[in-house]
Amino acid sequence: MITQAAVIAVGDEVLHGETINTNAAYLAQQLIAHGVRVAYHLTVGDDRKQVAEGVQRALEAVDLVLVVGGLGPTHDDITAEAVAQAVGASLVFSPTVDAWIRARHGTGPGREASIRRQSTVIQGADLLRNPRGTAPGQRLAVGSRWVVLLPGPPREMQAIFETHLSPWLAGLGQPAVLRDTWTSYEWGESAVAHLVSELVHGQHPRVGLYASPGVVEIRLEGQADIGPGQSLVVARAGAWLVGRFPGRLYHHARQAPLATWIVEALQRRGWRIGVMESLTGGLVASRLIEVPGASTVLPMAVVAYSDAAKVAMGVPAATVERYGAVSPQVAAAMAQAARDRAGADLGLSTTGYAGPGGGTARYPVGTYFVGIAWGEGVRVRRRQLGVERQGVRAGATELALALLWETLQHPWPPMLAQDR
Repeated sequence: MITQAAVIAVGDEVLHGETINTNAAYLAQQLIAHGVRVAYHLTVGDDRKQVAEGVQRALEAVDLVLVVGGLGPTHDDITAEAVAQAVGASLVFSPTVDAWIRARHGTGPGREASIRRQSTVIQGADLLRNPRGTAPGQRLAVGSRWVVLLPGPPREMQAIFETHLSPWLAGLGQPAVLRDTWTSYEWGESAVAHLVSELVHGQHPRVGLYASPGVVEIRLEGQADIGPGQSLVVARAGAWLVGRFPGRLYHHARQAPLATWIVEALQRRGWRIGVMESLTGGLVASRLIEVPGASTVLPMAVVAYSDAAKVAMGVPAATVERYGAVSPQVAAAMAQAARDRAGADLGLSTTGYAGPGGGTARYPVGTYFVGIAWGEGVRVRRRQLGVERQGVRAGATELALALLWETLQHPWPPMLAQDR
């Protein structure tokens, strides 16, 4: 049984921060779905000794070691050699891998040396064909433990994991990890920690708080092998949260981006939405557009940053002049104009003071408004964050998506409200 894993990222570019290690996040998320917790991440440079020592230490602590990167054709791609050294294995030439690579390798200078290097693998390893590149993955049993080598490019690494490792882990009969996530877009991390302190200090389920600007996630987690009642324990903990939490909590039954649920909900209803952004500058629309099929529900999204642009897009000039561009009235008018201009069922808007300049005594820097319009109704939410400019914009983006999701789940009577 595999219960714990370590992820070792190899490469000077990752170690020095030139490349962001998104591979570790992806692997941790995929592994937990198979009942495997990541005990730690380790990043090392292109150094045989460091890689070998990292693998040896990991094999003493965990059941599965994933080594990512350093499988390419250049002189600094030393992962296979270092892992072979760590486990006392030899490197051998693989005609099978040679044939795989020749089928898709280019014909430029250095072709033969490149193919030869990437076709040299650890003796006894299971070879995992790369659907999106040349360097294969390798899976090697070391006693009762495992070492897996994966290429560094994310699209290649993910393809090998999905094609080979995910079915392999599923076939091992790993105990399921039970997860339930509740999200607050209204309260800060300290406030949420205080509100759920009784639950956090309990034995089961495991509770974690994860905060980013404008968002706090409360994650409840149990493991099926602890006992058959774990799903009930997790469900009861969720019910306790809802009953004790003074604000609104959002609950999603499966782990996927909020924008995915929104696009799917719009598609189910046959609804469309128009978006007009000021403060967020296109971040809301970008999140929606990342979802395949978004074109069927998002006919129009505009950035109306200046007052003149807002008026040009249908916001009454008198409203802007009287209340100011950062106000609940203008947020409402922007949402209505977005809906009307797009010929859509819903309109969504954002406006605010991201800083460092701007702000008023009534609406200081960090204040933002999100508006949503439908039919004859409109609703506006106001929030304020004491963070830097990009944090305010990120918080407004999250609130906009949350308000849209809430509207799709529980439509309310037409009204104008600033705070709740």
